[in-house]
Amino acid sequence: MMRLRLIGRILLAIAIVGLTVIGSRPTTAAGTGDSWQQPVTINVNARQFTDYRTLRATGDAVYYRLTVDQPRRVRIQISISRSAAAKFAPQVVLFRPHDTTVGPILPVEQPPETIALVYPMTAPRVVFDVFTQTLYTVRLEAQPVWPTAGTYIFAVYNAGSAGGQYRFLLDRGSAVAQWPDAWQLPIRWWRDQAFAGFSWLTFITPALIALGLWLVWLRLDHHQLHPHKKYPPRKAKNQAITR
Repeated sequence: MMRLRLIGRILLAIAIVGLTVIGSRPTTAAGTGDSWQQPVTINVNARQFTDYRTLRATGDAVYYRLTVDQPRRVRIQISISRSAAAKFAPQVVLFRPHDTTVGPILPVEQPPETIALVYPMTAPRVVFDVFTQTLYTVRLEAQPVWPTAGTYIFAVYNAGSAGGQYRFLLDRGSAVAQWPDAWQLPIRWWRDQAFAGFSWLTFITPALIALGLWLVWLRLDHHQLHPHKKYPPRKAKNQAITR
């Protein structure tokens, strides 16, 4: 009976956490990023920036703004789910400050007094994320260097004929999780699952959490420290053994 109650509490805790994650605020506000006048602001001092968006028809774009105060190298990555349409082709264009407006003909609006640099799509690479247990396909990777301080604008746009969802990641090249990011792991886990697609891998993290709680319960029970269970009184170590 006690084990059934424990299992019930574990399932209830997982359900509460799941509802909290589902009801959490999105990464960016609705409508932000629809134009270069109102782009999504990226904090360059943060360890990692991740955004999940959907591109519809050809030329649909989401804009991002990044302001740097010194020369800096960053890593950008565009990923799509493995079930995405073959004709879905998200690409990235960087608008750097310039005296005049210079750039190729693009299906997206270019901010004035910028020079446009389009990053080519790289060879598809399937990645398994050990933190979220998800499989997805990386379609673009680059490590641009900003030689001067200023405000730069990214545009992730759809160069294909089919729509789909993408994940845009920008960081300073560090892939090691830190303690301040721990509270974001449940949210990141849920959003990566929704992005990559739910599968049997989805149950790995909840199973590991349930196993950890179960082992803790067994340890407490072994030492008779469980707060919701009555134990027989312990015999004193110096108590004489009666024959």
